[in-house]
Amino acid sequence: MRSITLLGPQRLHPTLAPTMDRRQIDGTVVAITAGWQEREAEDDELRAHLDRPLVNLRLHRRCEEVFHDDPAFFRAHRARQDRLRGLQRLYRVRLDYVLAAARRMLRHAEGEPELLQLHRDSAIASARALDDEHLAQVRAVHEAFEDRWRPLRRDAVKRHREAIAEALADASALAIAGGHVAVLLNRMRMFAIADLAQDVPIFAWSAGAMALATRIVLFHDAPPQGAGNAEVLETGLGLYRGVVPLPHARHRLRLADAVRVQLFACRFAPDRCLTLDEHAAIHRASAAPGHDAAWQLDGASELGCDGSVHHHSIDGDIDAAGDDAAAHDRPTWPPAIHDDDAPQHRDDHLPNAVPEALVSAVPEALVSAVPEALVSAVPEALVSAVPEALVSAVPEALVSAVPEALVSAAPVSDPDDGL
Repeated sequence: MRSITLLGPQRLHPTLAPTMDRRQIDGTVVAITAGWQEREAEDDELRAHLDRPLVNLRLHRRCEEVFHDDPAFFRAHRARQDRLRGLQRLYRVRLDYVLAAARRMLRHAEGEPELLQLHRDSAIASARALDDEHLAQVRAVHEAFEDRWRPLRRDAVKRHREAIAEALADASALAIAGGHVAVLLNRMRMFAIADLAQDVPIFAWSAGAMALATRIVLFHDAPPQGAGNAEVLETGLGLYRGVVPLPHARHRLRLADAVRVQLFACRFAPDRCLTLDEHAAIHRASAAPGHDAAWQLDGASELGCDGSVHHHSIDGDIDAAGDDAAAHDRPTWPPAIHDDDAPQHRDDHLPNAVPEALVSAVPEALVSAVPEALVSAVPEALVSAVPEALVSAVPEALVSAVPEALVSAAPVSDPDDGL
């Protein structure tokens, strides 16, 4: 098992070079910047930062050459992507209602505690089941494509793969940058990078960190458009397991909302949901086959199934206080699902003012339309009084009229990803 280091965003606060220094990485670094797409060759900043010999594999360009040289394969690849996009659209339709119901159950305060717990667990289980079903469908599409087209046996792919293998054979490390996560994943998958880099230490950040996981989760609680639902996009390369990486979490997740944190963490458990903001790093040392090495956390925060956000200090211990941003965002009370004596988050603030029928008509998606700065200015007590599920009040015809491009839960690329 190779060593893997996942880093926070590198544009404003690059930490790749000092991290490699600490890991005693000398010699040539091989880079994958395919997530930058047509800009993948613009790696001058990365070279200057590393101050080491750098070989860019140019996977995006190589893939374009494969498509040019093998038109039949290109058409099949495009058909596969169209099918995957179709699956994602249908998954989102169902996910919208499943997550709205789960959030409402987690905030609901009335009823016997045992029955509430039963239905809260069931609501979370429904989200997990939908995610699992979607991933199974995605895997089936990939397996059918691999069985029919055998990419690694095609001459156009084999030529490039031989050159890639030669470059990796002399590498002291592999650096995988961010950008468009789906493009990056597809390029690495086409050339089976995971097999070629089995003995090479890997350093990845942003979309690069996401693409290496067993599953890719897109997330943004307040996107410029869309419902703000975290969604499973794809199966990743599976180079590590047990972790859901969350780049830019401080900007994309409402870490002060205990219910949203709890739903996120419980939905993807037993995997650990770890934030990767500026200066953060998580490292897994190499280990013998069949054995899992422990993750070392440096400046990362972990989302808890109790709705809390725990910051891990440099030595990997949980920092219960601290002055970091995650500590400031940490909720001051656990969600109702875990503490019957705690203040309830929604309905109990206005027990008689809002009829239940009106509560069920309040759309969840309206939250996404409110600017983040305005949201943070609203007192918590007022936010707590706003009902959760506004989606059900929006006519289906109006929902259908919204372009699909506006419905996605989160951007699949990191526009501010630099190095």
